[in-house]
Amino acid sequence: MASLSRRSRWQARGVAVAAAALLALGGCAAEPPKTSTAAASTTSTRSPRVVYQGRGIAVIGQDGKGAAQLARGLPGAEHPDWSPDGARIAFESDFRSIQTMAADGSDLRQLYACSAPCASVQEPAWSPDGAEVAFAVTETADGVLTSRGAVVAVEVTTGAVRTLTEDRTGRVGFYTPRWAGDGTRLVVDRETFVSTKLDESVVSEVEVVVLPGRGGASRALARWDGPITWGPSPDWNRHADVIVYSRDGNLRTVAPDGSKPVALTTLDGTTEFAIQPTFTPDGSHVIYTHVQTRSGVTVNIGELLPLGGGKASVLGGGVQMTHPRLAP
Repeated sequence: MASLSRRSRWQARGVAVAAAALLALGGCAAEPPKTSTAAASTTSTRSPRVVYQGRGIAVIGQDGKGAAQLARGLPGAEHPDWSPDGARIAFESDFRSIQTMAADGSDLRQLYACSAPCASVQEPAWSPDGAEVAFAVTETADGVLTSRGAVVAVEVTTGAVRTLTEDRTGRVGFYTPRWAGDGTRLVVDRETFVSTKLDESVVSEVEVVVLPGRGGASRALARWDGPITWGPSPDWNRHADVIVYSRDGNLRTVAPDGSKPVALTTLDGTTEFAIQPTFTPDGSHVIYTHVQTRSGVTVNIGELLPLGGGKASVLGGGVQMTHPRLAP
């Protein structure tokens, strides 16, 4: 690949305003966030498991016990997602392939390989029935300019791939596809960049978009102008028609038609950010990454916030993490 993919530009776009936070979050940074010094060969059986991004992919009990590092030896293992039955984890490796593995890190399988004109793949999401995994794709014809951005779904058993949405202007990138509970729709982060360069990092417009799962018109339920530091990372509650996303460093929920907006957090968006939200399997809470910068030091912890109101609680005993997801 002659140039950085748009996933890499997503990582880089906050450098001018939040370099320390981005370095702590990992991705393209040389040193991903530190995990607990505790090690274990199995995950905790006394507390629900959390999979997260931290020095690759790791799991830990919600209570902070039973830590284990997974996907050892695979470069750039990021953006984990649980299968609906909690038996497997999907993730991307170095933006070049989509992989799955058993919950204990064994039985590694490649689900999709990124080959030309593919420039990157990222952020896999299991369908509610476990039959497909959706993810974002960026393509280039010459390694310099973007030729296509898309969300595709691959069938787990056959490897058959279908396109859910695409844009061929070269200026649009898609991120964080997430399925509705009935599997008929998805929500996705759609971003328009200021140029068609593959390494462009400046976003001119952000949209949180609802897609039909089997063809049809998409609908933008939220839209705002760039530039931005953090993407919205939307997720869909599988037990209710509610979508959560991050904007300006805070979490919001909204109905799929754009109605009923609710602010969940009120952080300052300067030294503290709530990003990367996802619903718990039972739909009662939102898990997110709480980024806190104090005296030049950035800490990223997972937190659990009840939807009905109340105080957030810390996940995993305060281990530094990003992209946390609670096991079914």
